[in-house]
Amino acid sequence: MIIDIHTHTFPPALAPRALALLSQSARACFYADGTTQALRRSMQQAGIDVSVVQPVVTAARQTESINRTACQLCQTFAGKTGLLSFGGIHPDTPHPRTVLRTLKENGVRGIKLHPAYQDTPFDDSRYLRILEAAGEYGLLILVHGGLDVGCPGNDCASPFHLRRALSQVCPPGLILAHMGAWQGWQEAEDLVDSFPVYVDTAYTLGKIQAPPQAPRRPEECTLLSDGHFVRLVHRWGANRVLFGTDSPWMDQQEQLRRIRALPLTPQEKQQILGQNAARLLGWEEPACKMN
Repeated sequence: MIIDIHTHTFPPALAPRALALLSQSARACFYADGTTQALRRSMQQAGIDVSVVQPVVTAARQTESINRTACQLCQTFAGKTGLLSFGGIHPDTPHPRTVLRTLKENGVRGIKLHPAYQDTPFDDSRYLRILEAAGEYGLLILVHGGLDVGCPGNDCASPFHLRRALSQVCPPGLILAHMGAWQGWQEAEDLVDSFPVYVDTAYTLGKIQAPPQAPRRPEECTLLSDGHFVRLVHRWGANRVLFGTDSPWMDQQEQLRRIRALPLTPQEKQQILGQNAARLLGWEEPACKMN
């Protein structure tokens, strides 16, 4: 089973404008039109069994509608194939425990947090309250790690803030996106060493393709080399790494090809590409425990 733990979609009416604005601000191409239909086509072409949509609540007022869609996707999901969605929550969302409990009762398996787009440091007390409650309800948590090309200069999810938060609350099933801290991977090495967390591979392999006539970046945004990626896998253990693409910002088929081409053992690739995510989603008995 191949599971992409980190994808994004938008309502069809909003997708063209949302992708155009995000592509311009991030100076990055997109590889699908951002709709659920396009994601399903991409999955079929790549041979991916499950994609997990990770919604970003950029304002508290969006919480209810985003979570309604997440619940609908989870209720129509069957046979361990197709689209799942995590829920979303904002630090300013009223009654966060009620929101999280409702997600759990409706079969949603986790939540997505994005400190940069929510413009709140991850060690803020409002996030700590959410982490604590999500852990109590057994929800997985996927949080953006490090900088974001769409939010230049915003360090709300830097390794510094991540470490301060996790030193106070570190719930089980916490996944740091982008191999721990995008563009801060050296700092992420010690961070992931220090806490029983997982990482995903989203937007870390390959290169950022700028859209035509995009303004040049003040600094080159580099992704992980194959060698550095493999070293991180061996340092942390393949049982802590989950396949993610950040689709539509990376091509699912290409990212899957890259993982398969790495000098990792067949067992390590199986863990990364699906076994670890399946275990966290509750579909398999734990095969190996965190060190």
